[in-house]
Amino acid sequence: MKQASAGAQTTLEASSGGYPRQTLSVASLTSVDRALSAAEASIADARRALATYRAPLQDAEHCVPNFAPILMTIPQTCQLLAYRKTKVYELMKRGLLPYVIESKTGHKRVEYRAAQQLVNRMRVKHASRKAS
Repeated sequence: MKQASAGAQTTLEASSGGYPRQTLSVASLTSVDRALSAAEASIADARRALATYRAPLQDAEHCVPNFAPILMTIPQTCQLLAYRKTKVYELMKRGLLPYVIESKTGHKRVEYRAAQQLVNRMRVKHASRKAS
């Protein structure tokens, strides 16, 4: 690689096995270097953002999301599980979906984690059926 100075502009001549010589200006190399540095910073930002979103997903089985109530009403449970009220009450009656009864009003409430555990049990059961 030869370096030549022609007036105010410095250029580099590069030759690699069998390819024609190319004249590269230091300014264009600096521009490419800045662009690569910016891309590297963007990739680092994207990785940090991905790690931020990935961490709650890995811990999802062990924690309750901030937006979910601890005790849900029957309509909230229906919406979460995508079941109708009849199916939810049937699961509660069969003991598959534990619930509590409010002492003042007598309304039934389902704990968020109980619904989550029901879904996990259903996944395991479905996976074991596919395996056999």
